[in-house]
Formats: sequence, structure tokens, C-alpha cells
Amino acid sequence: MRKLALTAPTGARPAGRLAAVVPALAALALGVPALGVPAHGVPAHGVVAAPAAAEAATTVPIGPHTPFGATVNGQPSPAVIHMACFGPVRPGQTGHPMARQVLEVFVPEVMVSPTFGTTGAHGRAIVARLVRPDGGTQRLARFRGWRIGPLRTATATLSTRLELPCSGGGRVVFSPSPWSTGAKSATVDVTFAGQP
Repeated sequence: MRKLALTAPTGARPAGRLAAVVPALAALALGVPALGVPAHGVPAHGVVAAPAAAEAATTVPIGPHTPFGATVNGQPSPAVIHMACFGPVRPGQTGHPMARQVLEVFVPEVMVSPTFGTTGAHGRAIVARLVRPDGGTQRLARFRGWRIGPLRTATATLSTRLELPCSGGGRVVFSPSPWSTGAKSATVDVTFAGQP
């Protein structure tokens, strides 16, 4: 029996999108963490994503019957929202989120989490709301279109004008709008962390 070796000429490099995927796939095969891929081999939101391509991004509307996942600051549950609450935090104290924190929705390549949602029969947008333990809700963002790249994603910056708890937890619920047959919300459990 003849053995075949798959080798590339010395100095050869993969081209195009393959150049972005090969290092991540090699790292997965070797069990070594790669950019965006933890050591256990499953990215945080359950999809294998190539680094962003150099191509220009295009936006398309969110439409019906689209499965979606969500992250807060790049993390699925549990995620942390960093608050501009300094020193010892008193029970019930509120404050403003620190700058440069993001909410994201994405279309997964593979459904792997029960926390993912779907836009249902008539969904044309996704609304993110914070649900506090006391049952109160607060709107955080509205997503209307997908940015097309290696994955379909939409991001929104968490406003520093919001008044949120300085400590404790809550859940960010990403709901299709309008709600219709087959719709399901995606969820991300969050913890609020004040600064020392």
C-alpha cells in the first residue's frame, strides 16, 4: 500500500480566505488555543469563525426565520458588564456602564446552544433588553441589519448614559421584533461589576 503525504512546497502560503482559516484549523487539530478559539476547541459563541476578511462589509436587513445567538462584551452567559461605580458599592446602588462595551447578535453557522433565538415568521429586527432580578426591564439596543463578512453579525455599543445596577446580576434578552409565530429570544446572563 502506498502512503501519500500532503505537503506544500517550502515557503508556500495558502491564499485568500484559506490563509485566514488554516492557522485556526491547525491550532484546533493540535489542541493549541488560536485567536478567538479557546483551548477546548469551541469558540465562545459556538461557531468557528475565520478572522475578519479584508473585504468591505455590506449590511443586509434582518429577516424572518433567521436563527441568531448573542453576546455581551464578546461573551455568552455568563458575561460581565463593567460599571463606573467606584469604591465600596451599597445595596441598590446604580451607575453608568464603562465606555466601549458591546452587545452583539450573530447568525450561527451551527446551532449549538439552547440560549440562541430565532426571528420567527415576521421578525425584521432584534431588540436587546436588560431584565433585572426585580422583574424591571430596560431597553439597551435595537438591531435592524446584519453586517456581512465571514459571519453575519450586528453590534451596538452599550450606552454610558444608561442607569444600571452597580452589582448583582441580570439577563439581557434579545427578542425578535415584531414577535410572531416561531419566534424565540436569545439570552445572555450578566453580572454587574463595579470598579475597585
